[in-house]
Amino acid sequence: MKQCIASAKRMPAARDRLADTIEAVIDDLVEPLTMDEPRDAIIVLEVGEDPAETQMNLVDRGEKRPDDPVAAIEALNEEMSDASGAKFANRRQLLSDQVDRFMASLMSESAIAFARRPYTVGLAELAGAQSERYAGWLRTILRTEDPRALRQLQNLGFTLAQNYAEIDPVLAASVLAHLWSVESHLVVQVGDAKHQLRHLALFSATPSPEIDRLRLDAYRGALDDREIERLTLAAVAAGADEWLDRFIDERLASDAAADHALAITTASFRPANAHSDALLRRDWGRGFLGGAASAARARYERAAHAAHWFALAAAANDPHERWRFMELGIASADRRQLLSPSPRRDPDFRLIGGDMPQRLDKAAEKASGDAVKTLLGQRRPTSLINEVMR
Repeated sequence: MKQCIASAKRMPAARDRLADTIEAVIDDLVEPLTMDEPRDAIIVLEVGEDPAETQMNLVDRGEKRPDDPVAAIEALNEEMSDASGAKFANRRQLLSDQVDRFMASLMSESAIAFARRPYTVGLAELAGAQSERYAGWLRTILRTEDPRALRQLQNLGFTLAQNYAEIDPVLAASVLAHLWSVESHLVVQVGDAKHQLRHLALFSATPSPEIDRLRLDAYRGALDDREIERLTLAAVAAGADEWLDRFIDERLASDAAADHALAITTASFRPANAHSDALLRRDWGRGFLGGAASAARARYERAAHAAHWFALAAAANDPHERWRFMELGIASADRRQLLSPSPRRDPDFRLIGGDMPQRLDKAAEKASGDAVKTLLGQRRPTSLINEVMR
């Protein structure tokens, strides 16, 4: 099957086999399956450039501490009272059992394709060569209303829509929006920076007014700075730097202070670039925009320091100097240092510190964890305000 996908670019027969396979998968998943969906766990499928770099992790839907201060203190006290760790162990066992039953259900329903690495290679060529057949798959997804079936089709649907945006942006955008509204039990993350597949599909799709509206909706729907970070880095990874410049300039042209703060925050999550440099050097005064700009500058400068230290580490000949620079880089790193090319992949760094990739991952996760506490540089609103903002 992997050979079939890889050769689909070159061989019509292989392309036909790929189309037949995708059609069969859609036929299998378009109807809700009889399976035990995990109620408390989200399955995260992490995929790399190498097919062998695929692993599955669990995220507890309920592990986030409540926003309400009283409820948060009660939750913390409950955690601290669990001296033996029994409650934590029982919770993890519950999640594991739910996922095991879910995977067994997929196997019994012959629907394991739902939990596999999604198709990506050869889809653009397939869309051009068999446009009507390809459009039929998208229309099938668009006609599907049952949330259970949409969850099954979601990741495949994202990649299909992405590669059809150049041919029919209206249809592609409609499918992306239709799938976006459904919360999945299985989230696909791509590469060292762990981009969500939905984000990469949105920013890799050929730009159009329809696609641009979805991108704007995604930003405006962000409820914390971590989501803005994820969207921005996915746009960078997808090569949408010119779109980011335009998006930021359009927000600055708005009369709304919230749009200005969104522009400032988005600029601060980008790798070093002249556009962000100029924006963040501006005097934004005090008050709301001043606070957003202050947080943004600190974030942007910290990432610049990390890039600086990793560059010095790469150029250093002395092992002790390289180790010192590497430690400084990790201390100030965020998810930008996981974009390709990442120091995480440098074999010389591994010789000095074999656990460097894991420590860099943890530093990036910590930075994202801090970003989830704020929105536009301000303390994130409570759950009640979030509900009102939806």
